[in-house]
Formats: sequence, structure tokens, C-alpha cells
Amino acid sequence: MFAENKSVPARLQDLLKKKQKRVQPFDCTVILFILFGFHISPLRNPAFSSAVFSQAAEPFCAVFAAVGAACPKNIYFFQKGAVKNEKKCYNDMSPMPDFAHEKAITLYKKYLCVGGMPEAVNNFVENELDILKFDEHIISDIKDMYIADMQKYVKNSIETVKIEKVYKSIPSQLAKENKNFKYNFIEENGRKRKYESSIDWLVASKMILIDYNTKRIEIPLKVYIDENTFKLYLSDVGILTNMSEIRFPDIILDNSFIYKGAITENYVAEELTSKEESLYYWTSKRNAEIDFVLYSQEDGIIPIEVKSGNNVKSVSLNMYINEYKPKYAIRFSTRNFGFENNIKSIPLYAVFCIK
Repeated sequence: MFAENKSVPARLQDLLKKKQKRVQPFDCTVILFILFGFHISPLRNPAFSSAVFSQAAEPFCAVFAAVGAACPKNIYFFQKGAVKNEKKCYNDMSPMPDFAHEKAITLYKKYLCVGGMPEAVNNFVENELDILKFDEHIISDIKDMYIADMQKYVKNSIETVKIEKVYKSIPSQLAKENKNFKYNFIEENGRKRKYESSIDWLVASKMILIDYNTKRIEIPLKVYIDENTFKLYLSDVGILTNMSEIRFPDIILDNSFIYKGAITENYVAEELTSKEESLYYWTSKRNAEIDFVLYSQEDGIIPIEVKSGNNVKSVSLNMYINEYKPKYAIRFSTRNFGFENNIKSIPLYAVFCIK
């Protein structure tokens, strides 16, 4: 499965050899941290029989890291401390140099296309990071193997069909203006009692992520969730892009399309999950919505807004800030690091920086 590549450091080769198609995706920093000696902890996926390595390193971008592996001339960029510099920019809220920022944004966009599945990353590396040469069939095969696993590990054929229906409905669920999961979106008369166990199975297998609506901005957030109001994301953004049949040039060339917001939210959900954060979002009675809210012992409950591009205007975030007066707010977008109006601007490639 893995062809020897002399430009790929031995430790990365070893990990890619160990990883199999069905395991969880690399998060954005995993490869980078392997390249430069950071530790990754093993984790067993409860739904599958094989041991897997999960998102244990801080998230950055698998593709960003792979630049150093596939293209030796770029190793200089990483050895000069790209991750260290980003953390410094985050701590100081000072902008990255323009050339580094643009490079990282471009690689982040490629990550949205390729995702973090080990075999997909390996193929991308072997093709010298040329997105046009990337074999999209690899992601399709992984998706098909996920579905085959449903049939293998769920003995009840009726339940298998329900699980598959839920899984395949997620890209369309995320296309709605209101992204809350709807059972009747699966089928006309869909009900919770019919599909609840299917969602539980998919969450336990780590094939999807669940994001609960919290009705109160109080700690602990978990006790104030509405268990009937939630969003579902896929565990790998590359699979979402593939299932949605999005053309890579539309992402790379930054073409404008509404669904880009859903892809970006899914990416951020993955990254937050990799940091062992539970996913919560907030809505108001006046239809304002904050994409994610996190609790920090040091800073309290922090609202997070996700923007897919440079347009950062938000009525919802301003409404939240005026009502709850958080210590600060976070906005992820394609803009550089900065701090204005008590809002931390953090580039999408640097989600891993948040504490």
C-alpha cells in the first residue's frame, strides 16, 4: 500500500505504513509533530477491532506538514519554527509575515480537499502536493469501507440500513440554513425513536461528531444542553468534500459558494475535537447563533465564530458579546492574527493554538 519515498522521513514512513484505510484521520498537526519528534498517543476505536492512532497531537494541517516531507526545499520553512511562530503570534495577537500567512492558507485549503486520512495524505505526498494529481478515489474507497464496516459490525440488517441513511444524510443536513439535525430530513416520517440508536453507533465509532445546542451560557455547559437539538459533522473534512462532490478548484481558487461555510465548520469541529473539547453551540430566541462555545478555567466561556473567508461581519457575535460580556471572543477566518474590539482574529490554519 505504501511506496517507499526517500523524501519522506523514516518516522513518517513508519506511521503511514501502520495506519490503515479505516482508521481515524490525521489531524492537522499529526504529521508535522512526527517529523519533528513530538509524541502521539495510541487510541483504540471502540467500533473496530484494530488498534488505531487518533488525533492526539495538536491540530494544524496534515498537508501543511507534508510540505516538509514531500518537498525538501520546504523543510527549511518548518525547521525555522513555523508552529512555534504561530503560537507566538497567537499569544501576542500579532500578524504572521504575509508570505507565511498566504502559504499556510493555501495549504489549509488543500487540507479541505484531501482531509487527514493516512492513505489520502500519503497519496498527496507521493504526488508532490499537486492537488490535480491527487487520487480522489482513495477517499471514495475509504467512505465505502466505512459503510462496509457498518454491515460487518452491525448484525441487524435493518439497523445497518438506518445507520447508512443517517451517515449519508449529513452533507445535505449541513447544507440547510439551519444546520440542526432533522430526522425527517432522512425520510419524510423520520422520528427520533427510529434513528437515535443509529446516531449513537456512528458517534461511538468516531465516524461522526455531535455538537449540542446549549440553552444557557453557564458552567458546566453540558448540563444545559438540549439533547434534541444538535448538529452532526463528519470525522474527516476530506470525506465531506468527497461526498458533497465539490470540485477542488472551487476551494483552491476561493470561488464563492454558500456550502463553503459548512465545510469550514466541519473542519473546525474536527480540530476542536482533537483537542478533546466537547462541542457546543449557542442560539438565541432572535435566531442569533454562535458556532461553538468553549469553557476555559482561566477565561470562562468563550464564543467562537467561524468564517470561511475574509468577510467577518457578524450580528450574532456582537449580540452575544453585548449580552454575556465574555472576557474575549474568537473568530476563525482567512484573516491574519489580530485583536480588535475584544475579538481575537485567528487564521483557520491555527485552530490548534487555542488553549
